[in-house]
Amino acid sequence: YNWFAATDPRGLCPNGWHVPSDVEWQSLEEFLGMPTNALPFGWRGESENIGDQLKSPPPAWNPPATVSNNSSGFSGTPSGRRHHDDGAFEGLGNAGQWWSSTQNPLAPPTALFRELNSNRSGIARVAKEKETGFSVRCVKD
Repeated sequence: YNWFAATDPRGLCPNGWHVPSDVEWQSLEEFLGMPTNALPFGWRGESENIGDQLKSPPPAWNPPATVSNNSSGFSGTPSGRRHHDDGAFEGLGNAGQWWSSTQNPLAPPTALFRELNSNRSGIARVAKEKETGFSVRCVKD
């Protein structure tokens, strides 16, 4: 889904569910053990293995994969992404990205998302063009 579909007021998620905001993603990361001061942009939570706690277990992730344990129950899969400019797909088996409902306050043409990668134990907080295709995780209201 692109960010516009993920945040469409008609609702991508079923009734009683919503696409999480950046603040909700941060709450999850803190719950999993990431220090509050480690919530900037980029890769974080490596030493706490935040990403491994969110990734579904092997063989979903391509080698060399970190030791994912899915202790959070999130069951993140490496679904890849679709490029905003040419529509090409990439990253299947290696990366999973999920939109937040939050526009990037530093660059409004982009929005915030989270990424897990097969060879990283952390999680990335990143911004990308809103036309990019990522997965969506619905959260219960």
